[in-house]
Amino acid sequence: MLNKIYKYTPLRFDFFDNLLLRASQKYALNDPFELRPSHHSETNSIDIKHFEELSNASYFDYAVISLSETNNNLLMWSHYADQHKGIVIEFDTSKPLFESYKDFTALRFDEDIEGEIIDIEENERRENIKAGCIQRVRYNSKRPNIKNFENILEHFLIKSEEWIYEKEHRIILPLLTADFIITHEKFLDKIAFTLYDDEYFNRTSVGNSMYLIDIK
Repeated sequence: MLNKIYKYTPLRFDFFDNLLLRASQKYALNDPFELRPSHHSETNSIDIKHFEELSNASYFDYAVISLSETNNNLLMWSHYADQHKGIVIEFDTSKPLFESYKDFTALRFDEDIEGEIIDIEENERRENIKAGCIQRVRYNSKRPNIKNFENILEHFLIKSEEWIYEKEHRIILPLLTADFIITHEKFLDKIAFTLYDDEYFNRTSVGNSMYLIDIK
């Protein structure tokens, strides 16, 4: 494991108060082909439909914290640190913060006798999930195939070779481990409905119609 690892980010003065890092979901990742596995011509429409049902129930349950081996890459400063006006945060990977991370088992799926998608031991697995370990991204011109979907973590750790300059490492986290959620105000009612009562969360405006949600 590397002794030091780095996070490029725009300068947010509130970071020094709350020490929060963003965990990005699929829709926020910069590679448009990421988490879009390939399928061969012989793959039939049933296989693809089956995969889409599974992926919709899985990819969006996770998010990634992106880190880098290097702190002096000009492209990284431009792309992720607000056009060179941001900051780079250095992490000492020997500290207890990283020792607390551990591997977790990827969710596995099967079909019941009626052909409906079910999640094997879903609740038990999620109760045991704490967080993910730091893992190196692999750069490959070949994307994962839908037939190896059971290993969902592999899909989060493969990017096109064009991104190799990032020297990226990732922490893959189940969204349920998030300390806070930042969302647009138009989704507040939906969150309250999901929780049955908006008294179950605190909301704080962070500007631009965005709210920080603290789930109680």
